[in-house]
Amino acid sequence: MGDLLDDPNFFRSSKSPPAAHEFTAAEALQALSHQQKLDFPPGFTYEYSNSGYRVLGQIIERVSGKRYADFLKESIFDPLGMHDTLVIDERRQKAPQRLALGYGKPKGRWQDMSYSPDFTYGYRGVISTVNDLYKWDQVLYTERLVRRSMLELAFTPGRKNDDKEIIETYMTDLLKRPCSYGFGWVISTFDGDKVVEHTGRSLGYSAYIMRVPSRRVTAILLSNFVNVDLLKIAPQMIEIASKP
Repeated sequence: MGDLLDDPNFFRSSKSPPAAHEFTAAEALQALSHQQKLDFPPGFTYEYSNSGYRVLGQIIERVSGKRYADFLKESIFDPLGMHDTLVIDERRQKAPQRLALGYGKPKGRWQDMSYSPDFTYGYRGVISTVNDLYKWDQVLYTERLVRRSMLELAFTPGRKNDDKEIIETYMTDLLKRPCSYGFGWVISTFDGDKVVEHTGRSLGYSAYIMRVPSRRVTAILLSNFVNVDLLKIAPQMIEIASKP
């Protein structure tokens, strides 16, 4: 990781010329195919994997016969009126002009670092707004996108072969409360209520969604720098919104 942080290709201004080579999702899948064996037997333990989501994106393309970006647009974004949401892939779709630049302090000074030669997706690459993500959040209370039985499965902690509940150690350490993992959601409790949540970050950007379904309250936070304070702000927002 240290070599990556020193690589100017991964910390470049949005105005920088493209890198000599920009990585695609197909190349990522090809690279993953060279792994000769599993890290551990299925069901033996749990480990969050960006690569797993990369593979999932490729599966969606194979099954649907469409590009991942187009499938999400036609199946989710457009039907829900999420007109400010898109996936950027190697085709370099034009982003809205009002898109906030991503910033970071790789060498102690704030700088625009919105450009990356990584155009893989499945685990990242979605550009959205708080308003659009709220539309998506609200539809999860219905069966418009996903059957209720499937949603309940997604919001239920996974279990290993020994029937012990999965422990999401990274989020447990960050949030200072026990966390598990379902299908694409971190699962925990907050003031006695079940919470489904997730965080994400990329170069210059970070995001966090915290949902408390029993209260029908959600905190959605987007930042144009890697901001760990989002994890502290969201619970405060939930408390304020939950007050009678």
